[in-house]
Parts: sequence; C-alpha cells; structure tokens
Amino acid sequence: MIGLITGIGATAALSQMLRRTLYGISNLDPLSYVSSILILVAIIAFAALIPARRALKLDVARALHQE
Repeated sequence: MIGLITGIGATAALSQMLRRTLYGISNLDPLSYVSSILILVAIIAFAALIPARRALKLDVARALHQE
C-alpha cells in the first residue's frame, strides 16, 4: 500500500514532464493511469504464474515425508 501511494504521488509529481513530452495526453489522464496499472498487474500475474504452476506439480505428501 505504501508503494502504491508513493508511486501515485511520484507519478503526479512527474506528470508535468510527461505532459510536455506526450502530446494529446493531459497530466492527470485517468485512462493512461488505469491502462498502465492494468499492464503492470498483468505482468505481475504472469510472473507469479510460473512458480505457482511449478509448486502445483509437487506431491506434498512425498515432500513432507522426505523432510
């Protein structure tokens, strides 16, 4: 939560620079914020999927028995 708040604050602070470099996008364009957040969530979900699929293939009873 702290990272999210810090990121939103930093983005709002740097929005003036973005407004000068990207034409046609306002400094607080909600569509840009939402789309970038959705892209990041998709990347995070894909990155978490790989270890989760590997963990699902483990036999828990065998792993506990070996310990």
